[in-house]
Amino acid sequence: TAGIATALLGEIESLTGRYNSAGARLSSFLERASATGDYLGGPFGVPALAQLLVGRGTPADGRDMAEGLVELLRPLGFAYHLSQGLRVLGAAHLATGDLEAAKAALIEAKELAASINNPWLAAHATHHLGELARQQDDTAQAENLHHEALTLRARTGLRPGVAESLESLAALATSQESFTEATRLFGAASALRAKTGLARWPADQASYDTDLARARDALGEPAFDTTWAKGEALTIDEAIAYVSRARGERKRPSSGWASLTPTELEVAKLVATGLTNPEVGERLFIGRGTVKTHLAHIFTKLGIATRSELAAEATRRAT
Repeated sequence: TAGIATALLGEIESLTGRYNSAGARLSSFLERASATGDYLGGPFGVPALAQLLVGRGTPADGRDMAEGLVELLRPLGFAYHLSQGLRVLGAAHLATGDLEAAKAALIEAKELAASINNPWLAAHATHHLGELARQQDDTAQAENLHHEALTLRARTGLRPGVAESLESLAALATSQESFTEATRLFGAASALRAKTGLARWPADQASYDTDLARARDALGEPAFDTTWAKGEALTIDEAIAYVSRARGERKRPSSGWASLTPTELEVAKLVATGLTNPEVGERLFIGRGTVKTHLAHIFTKLGIATRSELAAEATRRAT
């Protein structure tokens, strides 16, 4: 019991930004546990330290630690601890750029969480799957997953997780040039972080700062400050209602896959299969000149120049 309490204290220190103290506490605890064979708190301490390593920007170390725990737990069938280990392992793989390994670990973590009806673990795994989809530039899937994680967290009162989900949705709104929406959500998340004492992982700070700078430049300083203040004033329920409503009202971005119109998407998918412009026109009941125009728009929006590049992009998104 003392070991479990020590591991949880270290996790709390990590989440509240006391990283050095957390690292020292967790490392010391795991060393003692290994030396004495008293490893009852290990399944709690190892994921906490592995997550700390990932969050501080050394994901390879976190991956190695989480992999060892998963290998140890898998034959034992402890669904809770295995799900937690796989969730951290997936986050580590994600941070090192091994997206296939991340996907496999996170899907398994989510399935295990569902098998024991644990919304906390399920929301964590879903959140990371949302970040995976974002890295793959699948904005629609990323939004679906982050909204799913937000719903789980809000329904079960996991307020620190709500702040994390709001920031992820704000980042997605930024990528879609919905800067007012993004700024208001960033403000709401900031207020919630302040209320709960939740720190941001150092590894996430640079992308956060970049998104804020984009929004500030797009809106201008006065409008940014006013919109941020409106976000800070939202209650959790109001912020959740706003992000759902704003998603439905958002305009299509000007570039990227999400900027393609429904017809452009159909043209892109057919061209990617190797059809010629006349063949695409026949399938969609439009003229070959119209197909050519759509294709020019697609190339501009995606920043590509050839049909082979389009085929590669469409194939990547279909996998």
